[in-house]
Amino acid sequence: MLGWRGDILEMFLLFLGVFFGILQIIVCKKKLNGISITGYPDREKVSFLLGFFLIVISCAIYFWRPGHFAYPDVEGVETLLLLVGGLVTAILLQLLISSLAFRNSYRRLSTAVGGESLEFDLPEFLVEESKVPYIYLEPEPGKERLGGILLMHEYGGSKKQMLGVGRYLANRGYAVMLFDLDGHGENPRNIENPAMTSLIEKAVQELASRLGGADLAAVGYGFGGLLAIKTLGEIESVEAAVAIDPIALDASGNPTANAAREIKGIEIIKSALAPPARGRNGKRVSLKKLLEKMETTEPKSRGQLLVLSTSKTWFNDPENISHFASYVGADQVEFVDANHASIIKSPSTLEKLTSFLG
Repeated sequence: MLGWRGDILEMFLLFLGVFFGILQIIVCKKKLNGISITGYPDREKVSFLLGFFLIVISCAIYFWRPGHFAYPDVEGVETLLLLVGGLVTAILLQLLISSLAFRNSYRRLSTAVGGESLEFDLPEFLVEESKVPYIYLEPEPGKERLGGILLMHEYGGSKKQMLGVGRYLANRGYAVMLFDLDGHGENPRNIENPAMTSLIEKAVQELASRLGGADLAAVGYGFGGLLAIKTLGEIESVEAAVAIDPIALDASGNPTANAAREIKGIEIIKSALAPPARGRNGKRVSLKKLLEKMETTEPKSRGQLLVLSTSKTWFNDPENISHFASYVGADQVEFVDANHASIIKSPSTLEKLTSFLG
């Protein structure tokens, strides 16, 4: 048992203050906006100065007493335990404060843009003996039908994540189909192929059968954006695609995006305990593993492609996404003043999306 000698609490507070200060410096240098305690995005200079002063003040308070090093009260294993305890407490404190202070900034797309969520009777389409439920939105009554759109959500999301965009498009004359990707939500299939070719082919066929030959487009968000690009390149009946802040890949297929820059504290803990997508045999599979196994995205040879991305350097660096868009043959690249979490509900995103689709 640790005895409550004079320096135990003081040393613990020293380690807590020093590690908490170091975390502020790491946050600002690595642009980890999601766990910043000075703002969202992180106020880099404020975080750096806060971290610097926390380290200096913690050391000054602890070592102010004359002869401190000559008569230490805490040694050996006790010091190690206090060091580990200070580090763990500092990390938890960082995650807690950042999550509570800026929780409104992290809110994802609600189930409806400018309206309440709805209950749906979900039809299903068959993919290799698995029934996959989906949401089908008819164009608003009286609107001319402009074509069909397949909506694909972000890694770790679900069809409801795209419902706001779907309703927006349906209100403007598009027939919209939303479904869960393999390994997500109500889709009973696990992820065998990261490109999800069988799933997407059947989804396209289902939408085409409802529309009887109308023009089709694929729209995806994040990881779904990569799938939208692949869909345009591989399925002839799809004439256009929009990738909303897709994960930029280099020519070797390696991701250049940094999701840690935006993810908030509580989500970090949840992701560490249980990554959201189901891989083979129902085991959890991370986005990193999916990208490692995914074939390199080839340049498109047909159709029209729009890449929409953030103008910030948080998730995708604008320079990286520009190189990626050029590599895959995008006809347009547009930047939106939003972060990755909010771009999907940005009015600018919706306007650029419908303007491109015509």
